[in-house]
Amino acid sequence: MSFRNKKPSMDQKRKELLALEYLTSLQEVKEWLENFLRVKLPGTTTQLGKVLQNGVVLAQVAKKIAPECVGKIQTGKPLSFLHTDNLNFFFKAIKKEKLMPSSVIFETVDLYELKNMAGVLLTMYYLAIELHGRGLAQAIGDVAKESLEFSEQEKKKAMELIKDIDQEKMNEIKALKKKKSPQQVWTEWYSKSLDLVSVIQGLCKSYYLIQKFETEKQEFSKKEEGIIKLQSLFRKHRQKRQLHQKKTHFKKNEKGITKLQSLFRSRRKKKELKKTKNYYQDNEKTIIKLQSIFKKKLERKNHLSTLDHYQKNVPSITLLQSLLKSHKLSNDFQFKSTNLGKTSTNLVRVQSLTRRLLTQRIYNKKIESAINIQKTFRGFFTKNTANLMKKTTKNKINVKDLGKIFKVFGDADMNYENFNDPKYRSSRNREYNNSNINDLRKKWVLEVRETQELNEQVSGIDKKIELLIKNAISIDEIDRSRSRSRRRKKKNQEDEDQPMLSPKVIEHYQYLFYLLQTQPKYLAQTIYLIKPEDLEEFAQTMTLTLFGYAFSPREEYLLLKLFSLAIKEQVKRQKKPGEFISEDPAIAKMFVFYFRRFQYQTFLKELLEPVLKSVIKERKVLELNTLKLYRVMINEQETQTGKISELPKDATHEQTIEHEYVRDIYDESFEKMSKFCTMFVDQLVDLIDKIPFGLRYSCKELARELANKFEDMDKDTLVKVLANIVFFRYISSAIIEPEKFGVFSEKGLIDMNGVMNLGILSKLLQSISNKKLFKQNEPFMVRFNPLIKKLNKKLAKFFIEMTDVQNLEDELEIDPNTELSTHKNPEIYISPNEIISTHRVLNKLIDNLAEEKNDPLKEILYDLNQFLIPDIDDDQEIQLVLQNKYQAEKLRDAETDQKYKLIKDLFKKLLQIIPVSHLKANVSLPWLVWEKKDYPENVISEIINPLMKNIPKLEEKGYVDREDGYTNIQKDIVYEMKNASRIYRRNKRELDQLEKNLGIVMKSKTYLTEQMEQFEEYLTSVRKNQFGTSSQSKKSKKKKKKRKKGQENYIVPPTTSKYKKLLKQKVIVSSTINKKLQRLTSFEFSSEKTGVFQVKAKFSGQYLQTLDLKLEQLLSMQSSGESELQYDQITLNINFLIRHLNELMMKN
Repeated sequence: MSFRNKKPSMDQKRKELLALEYLTSLQEVKEWLENFLRVKLPGTTTQLGKVLQNGVVLAQVAKKIAPECVGKIQTGKPLSFLHTDNLNFFFKAIKKEKLMPSSVIFETVDLYELKNMAGVLLTMYYLAIELHGRGLAQAIGDVAKESLEFSEQEKKKAMELIKDIDQEKMNEIKALKKKKSPQQVWTEWYSKSLDLVSVIQGLCKSYYLIQKFETEKQEFSKKEEGIIKLQSLFRKHRQKRQLHQKKTHFKKNEKGITKLQSLFRSRRKKKELKKTKNYYQDNEKTIIKLQSIFKKKLERKNHLSTLDHYQKNVPSITLLQSLLKSHKLSNDFQFKSTNLGKTSTNLVRVQSLTRRLLTQRIYNKKIESAINIQKTFRGFFTKNTANLMKKTTKNKINVKDLGKIFKVFGDADMNYENFNDPKYRSSRNREYNNSNINDLRKKWVLEVRETQELNEQVSGIDKKIELLIKNAISIDEIDRSRSRSRRRKKKNQEDEDQPMLSPKVIEHYQYLFYLLQTQPKYLAQTIYLIKPEDLEEFAQTMTLTLFGYAFSPREEYLLLKLFSLAIKEQVKRQKKPGEFISEDPAIAKMFVFYFRRFQYQTFLKELLEPVLKSVIKERKVLELNTLKLYRVMINEQETQTGKISELPKDATHEQTIEHEYVRDIYDESFEKMSKFCTMFVDQLVDLIDKIPFGLRYSCKELARELANKFEDMDKDTLVKVLANIVFFRYISSAIIEPEKFGVFSEKGLIDMNGVMNLGILSKLLQSISNKKLFKQNEPFMVRFNPLIKKLNKKLAKFFIEMTDVQNLEDELEIDPNTELSTHKNPEIYISPNEIISTHRVLNKLIDNLAEEKNDPLKEILYDLNQFLIPDIDDDQEIQLVLQNKYQAEKLRDAETDQKYKLIKDLFKKLLQIIPVSHLKANVSLPWLVWEKKDYPENVISEIINPLMKNIPKLEEKGYVDREDGYTNIQKDIVYEMKNASRIYRRNKRELDQLEKNLGIVMKSKTYLTEQMEQFEEYLTSVRKNQFGTSSQSKKSKKKKKKRKKGQENYIVPPTTSKYKKLLKQKVIVSSTINKKLQRLTSFEFSSEKTGVFQVKAKFSGQYLQTLDLKLEQLLSMQSSGESELQYDQITLNINFLIRHLNELMMKN
């Protein structure tokens, strides 16, 4: 019994020792990890397994050992499958550095399930010992078991853990603890014997040196005498040899030595010469004085000797001089007497030229003074004349002052004789420019409208052809849609002379549109009150038609004022600044139509042409989707080998990029697209000064209104809003369809690959402008995020700088209070259809637009509503001369306005040709016509007579008054003189722009016409393929003959289809008809007109209801994405209905 009692206690003690050994090992490993990582590990000693379980600590150890083997360390929830990556990093680092045998490394399951912690501890001991041996870590500590204190709970837990523990591995750990590394053994021995070793080394060195010194000393003492003799002999022999070598050297190089000697002598002489020269330079003044004294003495001596000689021979010298003078005079007299008659004219010319040159030389010396005097007098005279011009707006001005004004600001050299000379018609040239502008503008507006209609026709036929291909619609349907515009044009030509609206109604419409044009507040409210589906047509009418395509400065000014008010209205309705982007505001649609102007397309061409040409030069698609590239690679492999590829079909981006084929194409596409994006941004920033003013001003107004309302709005939001206008509303469409916007001068540059590349570029630039980073759902695009951030910084600065523009009035040179031409009424070209539709819209919204009773808009609409306005479907443009109903001055008709302009021009010409001295200071304009008589005949016939003929007619109508001195004509003349240069510059700029834009319109029209011709050729070929050479085949004629009486006029004769058949064909989606009655229900299809079908519902042979189905409407609904057509008791599927109608048409 006693033996049985002892056995369990010994077993218990053995287990406790084993548990203590296990806990000690855990503690040592934990302390070593903390020392190695320099991090305090969480948990107690027994929880070390759970701490290591997610692999984070082991991955950190691997990162210190071999950083290149460690990727992203996963730190998610425990036991997540991603944590195997952390353990793989640890295993990879151990294998790379060859730290231990692979048999010692624990398995992943050992750590995850915590069932073999002995294996984990063994791996860690091997790792610690190896790293310490390499000098990369401290040794793992030998913790004394007695010093460790563990709680009872930890001991119990250890007892539970050691049940499944591998005893062999624990024994191996014990052996490793006892085993020391070679470095540890050497370090211990060396530290103990360090002092002894150093003493022994010192003694050995000293003994060695003493022995060496003594040996050498003894050898030298024995051989001392012999060494001295040898040294003396050696010195003698060396000296003799050196002397002999010098002699032989001198003999060999005698010439060279001689040259050297000469060089040295010359150098020495140069030094002496230089020394002498310096001496002379230092004493130069003294030497010069000495020389001058000697020269004077010699000259005086020579002079005295010469003088003494002349004094001794005076009589002889006098005689010789007289003889020589007499001989010379006689010779001169004989030469002049013989040659004077021949050279008299030449002498005169020479004299005149000489005088001219002398006079010019005198004036040239004083030319600056003369110019300054002229400037002073001209400035004084111009200033006085300008002051006279200012007085005209307040007081009357006399005729003499008007003459002075014209001599200064007009053609000063014009007179009675030369006033018909073409070179003195500068004022006429200006009027010619005005007439040219009006003619060109009318032509331009009409061409733009025709081009827009042509564009709509081309788009419509293009859509029909697409539907023809998809749904096999009848060729007659396309022919009918093409001929519609021809019939409409023919009808308009036939009805051109027939008045569609009465003159009185047109006059009131002139009042209405003048008010809408000059008071933008009405339209600014209307675009937010109108129905969204009607807004597009209304915006196009208002933006392009009412404001004359915003071509002239006046129209541009009024349209931008409308935009400014509309922006205020939009911001007032917003609750957040970002709503401008998230929603589709009405003002944004107005911007789209405004940006379609040809002036804006010119900037797009300059901006985009170099960039987009570089893009379309790429002959292959710059594909960035690695999954697509991966599928292409698989397809090519299967095509080449004829075998199914073993590569997985559902690979991820990370897996596909590992293939060299995919990676190379992806890298190339990325580099090129990055280059194109950078090129676009740089080009846009460089062209900031060429951006159209209207765009910059609209952005400025929007930025200002948003900042006023949303004071806490950040800069990024403002940049996104501006980017939405500039890029999304303006530029992006031109990138996707460059040929449509006239970016390329040549045609046919873009192929299908180019279209796809442009789409990718547009997507990237959209993200750059909005700073919209790509997310992980598009992993192949995430690589662009750094580029997006970098380029967006540039664009953000650009968008802010873009809003820095001057005021509207200063830029367009417009005075908002007055119009530049006093009696010129604005003209627009608009169709009766647009006029009436605008009228109806305003009638519906009048209560919201004009709250006051006496509002001008209410009064004009009230007057218009008194007339009977017919329904007119006419798109032929008519000219409306807009007039202000409330203008104080009586409105002139066209004939009177022309006469007034003629009289004004005649007065201007008369004032230019009359000299100022012939004018009086106390008379006015009537004196020139009715009292002054001393005119030449040509002036009377060409100027005075027309004035006397036309002025009485204007006086009768009250436009001019003789007693008032024709003040209004006088003011108009001076006003035009004031603004002459500005009007001339503006007209010239407008004329040049009109000619340029007209050329662009004509190119676009030619392009669309060619497209129409291509469609004609395509439709002709389709018609031949479908019907043969004639419009109808012989079979169709035979079928017509076989038809019953009364069905000859049917394109598709009545054909009955039962309800169940249509339900089976999925034409019928659902219905409320009782199931029992469905078998008695059928539908009869027939068509008497191309594209229109009649569907009659029949019940027991009785007709119940008739429906009209237009194929064009069905196709339009299909293209817009609608799939069902609902009626009272039945719902039809549009796609299967079109298919059923096609089958009926093909049968017949």
